Amino acid sequence: MDVGPLEDLFPISHVKADLLYYSPLLTRDQEPQWVECSAPKTRVRLPHCGVVLGPTLLWFLEHAQSRLRTCLLCGYVKMAASILNVLLRRLPNISPFRGAYGVQVPLQTLCTKAPPEDDSLPPIPVSPYEDEPWKYLDSEEYHNRYGSRPVWADYRRNHKGGIPPQRTRKMCIRGNKVAGNPCPICRDQKLHVDFRNVKLLKQFVCAHTGIIFHAPYTGVCMKQHKKLTQAIQKARDHGLLSYHIPQVEPRDLDFSTSHGAVSATPPAPTLVSGDPWYPWYSWKQPPERELSRLRRLYQGHLREESGPPPESMPKVPLTAPTEATSTEQAGPQSAL
Repeated sequence: MDVGPLEDLFPISHVKADLLYYSPLLTRDQEPQWVECSAPKTRVRLPHCGVVLGPTLLWFLEHAQSRLRTCLLCGYVKMAASILNVLLRRLPNISPFRGAYGVQVPLQTLCTKAPPEDDSLPPIPVSPYEDEPWKYLDSEEYHNRYGSRPVWADYRRNHKGGIPPQRTRKMCIRGNKVAGNPCPICRDQKLHVDFRNVKLLKQFVCAHTGIIFHAPYTGVCMKQHKKLTQAIQKARDHGLLSYHIPQVEPRDLDFSTSHGAVSATPPAPTLVSGDPWYPWYSWKQPPERELSRLRRLYQGHLREESGPPPESMPKVPLTAPTEATSTEQAGPQSAL
């Protein structure tokens, strides 16, 4: 708050009255009050905080020196006004003091509603095809604009850098504000996503796999992509869109006896053919070079070569324990 000269804040003029008068705190619509004192024969115009400062100002006017009177009066008024402002801020519920001098008022209370601007955005026009959106795709206007290509064929996303974001924007239209470079559906007010608009929905479904194209591929915003997904699913439920159903063979077999996990385990193929279980169990003729090396290395210590081992080991006949003991006893006697 700018404070001007003392004469502007406290205009002083000589008077002849010797009467002191100060009224309660004034509101904003009331005029400031006047204080008259007898000592300097002056009339001082007090601010709106006159009730608090009145007695002190009179004491200054009566006892202060003439040279210091002006400086002391101005400084004390500023200090007391700041103290009063602090008290009024901390005690906002005191209604009589709300109109006191120096109280800070928020700008919202002084401002009025701004008049509507003349250059505000116009409302979005209403489409004539809102109730019957499928008729727009058969109109001449649609064929002149898109031809036989999908509505998203010539659309290019506007993004920073060479790598496009993995998601498109949330929505292109917020209230009456349209984003720059809106998506293929939001840029044309005559396109409406509806489950009965089959020709439009087919443009967002792969004709070979039946999968819905994802949003970064077509460029539509996430809001319109969600509407498209719901409309396509609803059109399929109503039989307006065909989709592939995988063929499943009926399960007439009894798996309790025919399944491999519960039936008898078949024998191994090697056992059926007569081959050993592991291939290294079968006889393999060693190479001749290796045999000549071993003969030269262990010359004089090798037994006579007898060919491959027999297929089965010979069985030793079991002898009775009595015969075995008799042969053992006869053996030492014959040695003697």
